Amino acid sequence: MNVQKCLVAIVICGFSVAVHANECKLVSRSKDVALMQCSKDAHQDTWVASAKAICLDDSRCNVWIWPTEVQLPEQAPDTDMELPKSLTSQALAVWANDTATLLQLKKKSQ
Repeated sequence: MNVQKCLVAIVICGFSVAVHANECKLVSRSKDVALMQCSKDAHQDTWVASAKAICLDDSRCNVWIWPTEVQLPEQAPDTDMELPKSLTSQALAVWANDTATLLQLKKKSQ
């Protein structure tokens, strides 16, 4: 793994950890939910690597991924169920750390 590209910032308090350079940014984190902004053009491997770096070995951690910060809630809720549907519908994907699965969210055709 290219450490220079992958390991960009470590911020005390656990808010920003090991994200890919200029492609993903941890915006907010509660105990079980993380909100991350990643470039829509970033490769899925970047999303996964960044999500894994945020969750580490916490099996209850889910990382919601949006293409822009404007679409994100201001603060991560305690549970996924507390995320407004109007905002989750704009997310690109969700990383479920317990199953090590990236769930890409399909957009409804208008």
